[in-house]
Amino acid sequence: MALQAGEIWLLWDDAAQLGMDAHVVSLADALRVRGIYARILCLGKTTLLLRDQATSRGIALNCIAADALALWRTAMTARPRLMHTHGARASTLGRLTGVLLGIPVVSTLEAERDRRAAGLYSLFDRLSRRLSRGLIALHEPFGARPPSRARLINPFVALGRRPARLSRVVAQIARPDRGRCLESFCRLAALVPPMEFAIYCTETEQPVCAAEQAQVRLVDVSGSGVIPWAEIGLLCLTTGDATDYAHALQAMAHGVPVIAFALGPVQGLVADGESGWLVSSGNLAAMAHRINCWEVQGDEARRLVSDQARRAIAERFSSQTVLAAVLGVYASAGV
Repeated sequence: MALQAGEIWLLWDDAAQLGMDAHVVSLADALRVRGIYARILCLGKTTLLLRDQATSRGIALNCIAADALALWRTAMTARPRLMHTHGARASTLGRLTGVLLGIPVVSTLEAERDRRAAGLYSLFDRLSRRLSRGLIALHEPFGARPPSRARLINPFVALGRRPARLSRVVAQIARPDRGRCLESFCRLAALVPPMEFAIYCTETEQPVCAAEQAQVRLVDVSGSGVIPWAEIGLLCLTTGDATDYAHALQAMAHGVPVIAFALGPVQGLVADGESGWLVSSGNLAAMAHRINCWEVQGDEARRLVSDQARRAIAERFSSQTVLAAVLGVYASAGV
């Protein structure tokens, strides 16, 4: 689809941090639902997720070369009313183009831990931030404190369907670098009466510790990488890292309550006894007791916890809530 003047451009570059492509698609879709036309403009190659999601949602997407001249020429031909940049390279080039052509620029900042991947553009990004009329920092539990003038917002989390039938499977999501955590999960399975425990493997490398536990079933989802949340009744988390936090967001959005050790930002996400359960770090016996209590709950009580988990995400991470904050930054930029 040809570029037209007066659009909002969501600039994204192929060196942006992991997960930024999903955020850009969600932002474009939320703007579309609000009746605001936005186009995704990729500097460099697009990702499969970005292309497929944009196509399925009817979002305009174009790709240009990842250099300053290509962006300047494109902006000269079809002048946007705002450029919202994502990624260090897109932000640097977008701000310079905006200054030269008088186009307002808003930038979503990358997480601190992902800056090294952007090389010199990470430095240029930090030095050129004053050229942006608005800065947005995604809530990053493990990142450094964002600049004082940045608006801190939550990421978009798409709500799944309310589960029609509540599963009784206790699950953990595996990845190759979490061997000790999976061993803890297998030991946990041995502490509770016979019930179904499952490890969902998103990588081709299968964990070996679970093979020794008859109660633990391995489910290979490495082909699609999609977790079938409808099959899971309770998600078990045993670390406080960023991946566990992301899995907790997705699980609760699908009405799957979370039981976790009281570590890291998951503590601020899970309301103990309401949308899930928190136990002291490393206390497998306490976690097993909580799982036993969940198992014997009636359908009405389990449905209540499921609904409260989903509601917690809707109130803080839904497209309507997050978009309102983004539009506030657009307004401050004069759009």
